[in-house]
Amino acid sequence: MSFVVCLILNLLMLISQAKVLNLSKSHQHLRYSSRLGSQDEDMLYCHRCPRFTRHQLNLLANPDLQLFYSSGCHSTELQLSCVSGMLVVEGAYFQPSNYQEKLNCSRVETHSRPILGQVEARHGDRDLQRELNRRCSGFTAATDCRYNLILDSKEARSWGPGIVKVWHRCVPGQDIQKKCGTEVRGRGFIMSGSYPKYYMGAQVCSWKINVNYNELVIVKVVDLQLEEASANCQDSLIVDRRVSMCGELGRKTMYMSDHGTLISFNTSTSHQYIYPRRGFLLEYITLTCYPPTTFNTFNLLFKNQTHATYKCIQGWVFNETESPTQSFLCAQSTVYGLPAACVAGQQQELVGPSTPSLRLSVSEGDRRNVTEVWMQEVLLPLVLLVFLLILSLAGLILLTLAKRHRMEEEHRTELQANTFTITTLDAYQHYKG
Repeated sequence: MSFVVCLILNLLMLISQAKVLNLSKSHQHLRYSSRLGSQDEDMLYCHRCPRFTRHQLNLLANPDLQLFYSSGCHSTELQLSCVSGMLVVEGAYFQPSNYQEKLNCSRVETHSRPILGQVEARHGDRDLQRELNRRCSGFTAATDCRYNLILDSKEARSWGPGIVKVWHRCVPGQDIQKKCGTEVRGRGFIMSGSYPKYYMGAQVCSWKINVNYNELVIVKVVDLQLEEASANCQDSLIVDRRVSMCGELGRKTMYMSDHGTLISFNTSTSHQYIYPRRGFLLEYITLTCYPPTTFNTFNLLFKNQTHATYKCIQGWVFNETESPTQSFLCAQSTVYGLPAACVAGQQQELVGPSTPSLRLSVSEGDRRNVTEVWMQEVLLPLVLLVFLLILSLAGLILLTLAKRHRMEEEHRTELQANTFTITTLDAYQHYKG
C-alpha cells in the first residue's frame, strides 16, 4: 500500500514539473510552469540558474556577433542576402511612426549592411520574428530573400507608417548539425532535416548538448513550425525532457540549463510521410567566463559562469559603488563595464572610463533565489518525507490489524470445527449405547 502511494506521489511531482508550450495561432499565450521559468520575454530557467534581463542575455550570448542589418519604411522591399552560409533571422521589429511625422525613407533604407553589435528594439516595437522566419529563414547564398511588410504581412496594413528593422546572420554549414544521435558542445545550430522546406513523419530524433563543470547552456529556439491536430500536439520539440513545444513559434524562446541538455524531436506515426511545415531551427550557446585576473589597483576575487567579482587593493574602492568589491557581467574573456582602475577611498574621482557598468551582483542573485531554493530543495522534500513516513506507519498498522483479525478468524473457525466434531462423536456414542 505504501509503495503504491509513493509511486502516485512521484508521478504527481513529475507531472507538476512538466511544461507544455502550444505555439499555434489559436494559443498565442504560452503556458509556463512557475517552477521552471518566467513569463518575461519567453525566457525559461532551470531551478539553480541565475536570472537575467533580456539585454544582459544578449550580451552574454552574442558578444561581438557579426550581423547584417536591413531597414526601410513600411512600404520598402528589403533585400536580405548572404555571400555564404545559411540565412538565420536574429531579430526583426516594426517601429511605429507618428502619423504627423514625415518619414524620410531614403535616409533609413539599407540592405544587408555588415555590423558588429546587438539587436536593438525599443519599447512598443512590434516583433516580426515569425513573419521573417516564414519568408526568409533558411535561405542559402544562392538566392536573396526579399521582404515587404505590406505585401508579406496582411495584418500590418492596419499598423500605419513606420520603420522595419531586420538583423540576420549568415551561418556556415559546418556550424549546423542535423544528424540524429549527435553530441555537441560549445556553440552552434541544430535543425530538422530538410529545414525549412518540410520535415519527415514517424521520427524519434535526439541530440545531446554537453557542458563542462561550472558552465551554463542557453538553447535558443529561433524558428519552429510543426503540424498539429486540433488542440493536441502530435509533433513536438522537447528540451531537456521538461519543455515541450509544438505548433508555430511566435517569437524566439530561450531555455537556460546548468547541465547537459537533451533535445528531442518526435513526429507522429501516421499515413503521411512528409509534412509541408518548416520544422525547427535552434541555437545552443555555452556560457562561461575567463576574465583577466590582475590589474594595477584590483584583482580577481571570484568568478562563475557569467560574472567576475573583483576586489580593490587596501584603501581603494570602485568609483561607481564606493565599495572595495564589485561584480561585472562576463562572457568568455570580455568583462562588461570594468573600469581601468579603482580610486582612493577618500577620493571620488573616476580614473577609468565613465561608461556605467552593467553588473548583476552575485550575492544579490543568491539572496533572491535562496528562499525559492530552500522551499524546493529543503522544505518540500522534508514535508513529503514526513508525509510518506506517516503513510507508511499507517499502512503498517493497518496491515498488522488486518493480519491479527485474519488470525483470530482462522482460530475461531478452527474452534467451531473441532466443537462440531466432538459433538457429533458424543451423539454417535450415545446412539450406539
